[in-house]
Amino acid sequence: MQTFRALARALVCVGLGVGVASGCASSKSAQPTTALPGVSESARALAPVPRDPAELVVGAPESIVLARAAELRGSALFERLRPYVERATCASLSEWDDLVRATARAVLASRSGGGAEEWLLVLDGSYAETDVERVLRAASARTPRSGAAAPISVDRSGRFAITEDDVLAASLLERRLLVLGSKGWLRAALAAVDQPTAKLTQLPLWTGVAAEVRCTEEAVCVLAVANGSGARALQRGLASAGAKALGQQLVAADSALTLSLPAGAELRLRAQLPEPGAAEAAQRALKDWLWQVGLLTRLAGLPDVLSAAQVSANGAALSGALSVSEADLVRYEQRAGQLLTGAALSSCERGPVAASP
Repeated sequence: MQTFRALARALVCVGLGVGVASGCASSKSAQPTTALPGVSESARALAPVPRDPAELVVGAPESIVLARAAELRGSALFERLRPYVERATCASLSEWDDLVRATARAVLASRSGGGAEEWLLVLDGSYAETDVERVLRAASARTPRSGAAAPISVDRSGRFAITEDDVLAASLLERRLLVLGSKGWLRAALAAVDQPTAKLTQLPLWTGVAAEVRCTEEAVCVLAVANGSGARALQRGLASAGAKALGQQLVAADSALTLSLPAGAELRLRAQLPEPGAAEAAQRALKDWLWQVGLLTRLAGLPDVLSAAQVSANGAALSGALSVSEADLVRYEQRAGQLLTGAALSSCERGPVAASP
């Protein structure tokens, strides 16, 4: 779970889940003109590899983060937040710059499987064959185990070569989709290219809630399946922030939160609650909580940006929108930087944060 949180944090703040990679190849890798390693002639006649990285998220994902890396890298907020992210993660982001530059889009999913947290990361860009083992070794080194990790091996028996150890696996599809994650989930994702199976893009979460907030068009989009691990984490977070009633309502909702980065930042929320009329109660709870948090920010001497939030309810659908100006972002960034620095120093003094799936 710690690895997923670290990956998601890096994905939102940096533009992709690069917390598992170090020293990867840049986007200058040459495109192949001959058959790809590990791909047979017969395999090339099978179904085409999806253009959309979200098409590889199969099974039952519970939390999903999507990011458009180029937009995040080009935002003014990125470089300002970078020092704080490095302090909070006790690591330098410079070692991942090549991978960041090579990536256009990223999708990171998690789910609970057999009592353990599983995760799957799909990067869409331009990569070299050598990137596969590099990202796997970096991820494996950060994965806690009861014993030593199994040696890394390459399985070329299927359509796509899979580099794996006892827990994790990685694969490169057409040198443009770099897939990394829990071994069983990754194998299911690759098998789904030729064998139809349930996918994220077929879920009501994607076709309904995500579409309502233009999830794929924004810099960052975070999705949570009703009663899944992400929804439960949101419930716990809201409870600790004084919004227990709101958390109890939203845990049963498919929800989406998007972030766009014009000069400032724009947030949009959409939640589909389980029954008609439920959104009105959630709307009241959300407005009450925003008023309380807004009061605290004013007492702290920070700009009151929450009073401008727009919250509406329509049957079972709850919607919200908030715009924050560049000037207000700077004020909040300065305060957040102070808090992050203090927390990061105490964390780093105990040693690097262990990242585990």
